[in-house]
Amino acid sequence: MSVLDCCTPCATPQVVNVDGPKGEAGIPGLDGADGTMGAVMGKTVSPDPASNLTSAAQLMMGLAGSITLTGLTPRLVIIVTGVMWATTASTGQIQLRYGTGAAPINGAAATGTVVGAAKNTLAYIQSSQFGLCGVVLGLSPGVPYWIDVGLARSATLGRITDVDIVAIEG
Repeated sequence: MSVLDCCTPCATPQVVNVDGPKGEAGIPGLDGADGTMGAVMGKTVSPDPASNLTSAAQLMMGLAGSITLTGLTPRLVIIVTGVMWATTASTGQIQLRYGTGAAPINGAAATGTVVGAAKNTLAYIQSSQFGLCGVVLGLSPGVPYWIDVGLARSATLGRITDVDIVAIEG
């Protein structure tokens, strides 16, 4: 830091350097990845899944999202967003699921491995936006994994629309 010394009369101002106290060193950062990207899947589900009958148990929506890991990492980040609809006010739940083999069809009994806890919905009429996300560990490279959600409704027909799925290896 430079300070202008104006206390001594002179023809030109004098500059005096003054160092302040040193701060403490910060915490070292993590070593970053080399920038290589693994498998990435993005899908807008079209057409929207059909309505399901009222069911207290989750029924699969038949989204048919799919990704095969390259082997870069055994991790998968999954994000599913959309809008839940009901014909009358009722509560329910929605939950992210994945698995191997044939993807479930719309209205099938809940199957696969759950990702996180089921998200409970408040009583609503018309629509309610949702967002589900999770990180899945220990997956095998070269194996195709399907991605879907299970939906349960307490007292009315329920469905989801405007669904987007993003899955990223890493």
